[in-house]
Amino acid sequence: MDIKVVAVIVALWLFLKSSSSTSSGGAGGTTYVVQPNDSLSAIAAAQWGAQYDSYIGGQIIADANPQYFPGTPGGAAINLIQPGWTLTIPTLTDALVAQATSEQAANPSGG
Repeated sequence: MDIKVVAVIVALWLFLKSSSSTSSGGAGGTTYVVQPNDSLSAIAAAQWGAQYDSYIGGQIIADANPQYFPGTPGGAAINLIQPGWTLTIPTLTDALVAQATSEQAANPSGG
């Protein structure tokens, strides 16, 4: 990801954070109790929209829940979730920043 894109995403995040006194679930996001047959990517899609029904959406949620996914990011078995777990779901702005940061770390040259 290009460094300019990361800068725009961070600027957007800062703007949204400063212009809104409440966000989805407040500053820390919200919680979700895992149901049978859930997956992290499906939970991400339900919380943030269909574009997050992917590995990255699930990874963002896994990163926010180290009590269930030690050794993540990039950890194995992020879709081995159990019904009854209470997951922390970051706000969409926090998810966007996490995604941009993850992509920047994966491609530091910006190419």
